[in-house]
Formats: sequence, C-alpha cells, structure tokens
Amino acid sequence: MKSRRLIAVGVSATMAFALASLTEVGTSAAPSAAAAASSPDKVVRSSLGNGLGRLVQGDGKGARSLSTPLIDPNATAIRDDQGRVMVDLTPRAGTDRVAFRQQAEANGLDVQAVDSEHGTLEGYASLDAVRALAAMRDTGTLNQAVRPHVNTGSVDDQGVPFQRVDKVHRRGVNGRGVTVGALSDSYDEATTDVFGDPLLIHAADDVASGDLPGPGNPVNSHPVQVLEDSTSGLDEGRGMLQLVHDYAPKADLCFATANGGEVNFANNIRALADPSGPCGADVVVDDVTYFSEPFFSDGVISDAVDDVTAQGVQYFSSAGNGGEHQAWRMPLNLVPASSAATGTNLDFSDVPPELYDGGVQDMDPGPGVDPAMDYAFEADGGIFDLQWDDPVDLDGPTLGAPLFEATGEITDADPAPSFTFTATAADVGQQVLFRTDAIPSGTTDLILTVLDPDGNNLGTIDTGSSPEVLATTLATAGDYTIIIEGFDGDTGDFTVDVSPITESSSVTTDLNALVFFADGTFAAAIADINTLSGRPSELAQLPNIGEDLQIVISRSGTGPTPVTMVGATMFDGMYVDEYFDPLAPATFGHHMAAGAVGVAFAI
Repeated sequence: MKSRRLIAVGVSATMAFALASLTEVGTSAAPSAAAAASSPDKVVRSSLGNGLGRLVQGDGKGARSLSTPLIDPNATAIRDDQGRVMVDLTPRAGTDRVAFRQQAEANGLDVQAVDSEHGTLEGYASLDAVRALAAMRDTGTLNQAVRPHVNTGSVDDQGVPFQRVDKVHRRGVNGRGVTVGALSDSYDEATTDVFGDPLLIHAADDVASGDLPGPGNPVNSHPVQVLEDSTSGLDEGRGMLQLVHDYAPKADLCFATANGGEVNFANNIRALADPSGPCGADVVVDDVTYFSEPFFSDGVISDAVDDVTAQGVQYFSSAGNGGEHQAWRMPLNLVPASSAATGTNLDFSDVPPELYDGGVQDMDPGPGVDPAMDYAFEADGGIFDLQWDDPVDLDGPTLGAPLFEATGEITDADPAPSFTFTATAADVGQQVLFRTDAIPSGTTDLILTVLDPDGNNLGTIDTGSSPEVLATTLATAGDYTIIIEGFDGDTGDFTVDVSPITESSSVTTDLNALVFFADGTFAAAIADINTLSGRPSELAQLPNIGEDLQIVISRSGTGPTPVTMVGATMFDGMYVDEYFDPLAPATFGHHMAAGAVGVAFAI
C-alpha cells in the first residue's frame, strides 16, 4: 500500500488559512507502563474547532480513524437521538445568509438556532454532513457546539431563614409584581435523578406540595411559563425555581433551557426578557457555563446578557466553584523547546516539530524554566480549557474572486493530473488559497501538491478526505504547478481553484496543548488550527489513567505575535498539581459580562 504522506513538505511561511483541513501529522510513541491500558492519540490538526476535527477523524471511516484514544472526542459533544452532532456554522462576511442557510440545510444541517449578528447557524449534522458543510465555499468557520456545564450544589430552603428572608416576608416583601426567568438544563423532562434512579417527583407534584406556583397553590396560583424545555437534563431548572418560589412566593416564574448550544442559550435569554413575549422577566438567573465561551472577550451569550440588562433586566449568573487548583493565567512567555526541556523527562522525539517550532510556554512563575504543568485527576477525569487573548473571529478569512478555476478527473490511466496557475507580477506578495474538492464534495480522498515556478514543493496536503487546501504567499511570478492525486488508487472527478485571501483571520496565533505521561512519554496533542477555526482556544476531556499528566503549551508558527496572556480553566475532576495561583480567575464568559452579576450560586 502506498504510504501516507502526512504533512506539507517545505511548507511556506504562511501556511495559515487553509479551510476545513484535517492534517494528521504523526503518531505518538508507546505509552508508559503505568498507562499501558490507554493507547496514545494520533495528532489531529484541524480547522474544525472545539475538537470537531477529532470527531470527524475518529468516526471509523478512512485511514485515519483513531483507536482507543487518550482524548475521547465524544466527551464534549452534544448529540441528538439520531446520533448527529451539534455544530456552529458561520458564513464568511458578506455572504448571502439566506442562500447560505439553504445550501447548509441541503447539505444536511438541521438548524436549531440562528445568531443574527454573525449569521451563525447552530444545528445537528451527521459527520458525513460535517464534511459537506466544511466544503461549502462560503463557510467561514465550522466548530463543534460544546456541551454545557451546570454549576450546581447541595441547597435547600434553609436559605430562607439563614438569610433572614422570612423577616422580609413578614414586612410584605414577597416578589409580587416581579417576574423571574431561569435558565438551566431542563424543567420537567428528566426521567432519572443524579444517581440514575427513576425520578418520581415532577412539576405537578411540586405544585401540589406548594414547592412551585400553579393552580391549587394557595400562595401563588400562576403556573410556571415554560418557553422551551430540554429532554437532556436533570431538571435543575425546576430546582432553581423551587428556591425562587421560597424566596419570592408571589413572583411569576418562567423557564427556558440553556441547552442546545451557545446560540440557543443566548436566544433564550432574550426570549425570557422580551417585554412583548410570554414571560417579560424583570430578573433572569442561570446556572450554566459553556466551556467554549471566551476568556478574554465577549461571546454570543455575553452579548445577550448585555442586551437584556441594557433594557433594565437584572441578570444573575452562577460563577461556579473553581479555585486555585482549577485555573491558571499568566503572560505569554515562549522559550525554545530544546532548551526548556533540558533537565526534564519530556521526550519530544515523537512530537511533530511543527507543533512547537514557535516555542513552548514557561510555566514556572519564578526565575526557573519549566515547560510543563502537572495535573491530577479524580476518577472520571475532567475538562481542560486553554485560551489566549486573540480575538474570536467566526467569519474566518475573506476570499476574493478565484484567480484560477478548473475541473479534472483522476483515472487509472492518469492518476496524477496537473494544472498550471500563472501568477503575474501584480500577484507577487498576495496570499492565496489553493483548493481542490471531489465531485460530489468530500467523496474522494484527494492529495494536493503545489510546486512554485522553481519547482520547490510548497506543500503536499493529505488529510484523508476532501476538500484539501493550502495557503501561501506568492513569492514570485511565474507558473505554479498544481498536482491532484487520489490516495491508495482513489479515482473520480474533482475541482481545483486558486483564490486570493483579501482579509486574514483575526486569530493570529496557533497554540497547542501537548500531553505527556508522567514518565515524559508523548501521549497526545490538542491542536486545532486556531487561525482557521476562528477560536483562540483548545479544549478536550482528559481521563484519569492512574497517574498525573504533564501538559506543555506550545506554539505552531514563528514570528511576532500580539498575544500577551494565556490561561486555562479545568472542570470536573481535573486539577493543577503545581504552581498554584490563588489569584487566577476561574470564571469567564457571560458570568463576567458587563451586565451580569456573577454569584456563588444562582437562586
């Protein structure tokens, strides 16, 4: 069998704007003896953000299917009862959004929510459909919609006397004339409790017992208005409203799910607070965090919070309970990997050099140098969420009209058809995108090679599917040769084109999280191509393997970077095991929005 060529050879300096490419750039060495039960991941480089590339790569199709990965790509996914994954698809700036949605739906996207500002379509798609969505010419970015995290604790109505709310009640302050809206996972759809046992008490039972308002409740007969519920949850929203009813027994209550992705959450915030809607909330509370919310800027949920508070609504959000063991934040301080690894047990021999050619972060806040941070795990592992202070850019880079277009066919007689694109003197210095795709899109495993006028190989791109893309700056005028092949004898029709990149992505810097076992053996890489995904973040669920893991933050690409800060937050059972920083912010996203009040728990 023909061996797979794994990454561009002689990659040009601006290999930064390929669309929807999945580049497997190497495999890890065998794990340590202590971790022998956990096979290491292949390194998946993807412009499909928030780990969507790992899902596509590991779906059991093609030569690059992952087997027994350290990183479970399904752990952060939202799926419907058909097994489809929820994604956020954003068109390029200037795209006809109506036509774009029609094309996306024709390619298999079941739209659930729309962000009116960016035109992001949030919905469910099969992994085959994800490939087709990525291949759409007007796709700006395509990211996995990451599952939400509900910030809950053990609470009951003891808070009423503890906070002396009963004294306020005796003075007639009881919430009359106020409407409170709550957002959480679900309200009255759960069938099991947190322990997996059958859930026997539902909303009607709570009304009958006086724990919720509704017909038959002598204190408040107005039923809870449910704008949207979710079949995925533990009815935390109902528990929240039980507490609200204890504190403000005369208040009208509403609920809308925060499930369904960031866009749906944001839209439901606005729906609860809409003065002309069925709720018209004066106060809105939530207990949900989305891991993919930005640390260093506002996201779609923050925008919704600020929108409703600008109209006078009071917004309270659970800030979670993370502390110094679940967060760190520090100035970006990249040092060469070769010198940083000296004196450590880290073995970089199996790490593809392009993952750290821009250096590694010095994690030691003191005078020493340490490229790795140790992390400890509880039984079920936890979420690792790395971000830095580049802006989020969901539109992606902007392309101009194609400079070259052609179609061709790979046949047994002609297994490597070639094309010539002639760059003029006026084109020199222009960033361009070389692109090939099968007809129909995504059906043939293509290999794209581009040679410059002097015969130098600018890149051989082979990601296991199509489209395949390569971005570069045209350094000289002359004839560029484009060669299209099929992997392992694949044949079929294809398109090929070259388009100018008229506006680069605002995400300037590509950082990675390199995971090593305790003995220094390379285990896995969390390595989206951030300049293409539009998200300055890396996110994954990591397991408990019975020992600490070491994580190195590295940079792909060289040259100056405007990034100044980098940080990480951990969730569930993952903890920093050294260099604790009690001042590191463990809260982010809409909890920190200008209009929000972040609290220890949302009533």
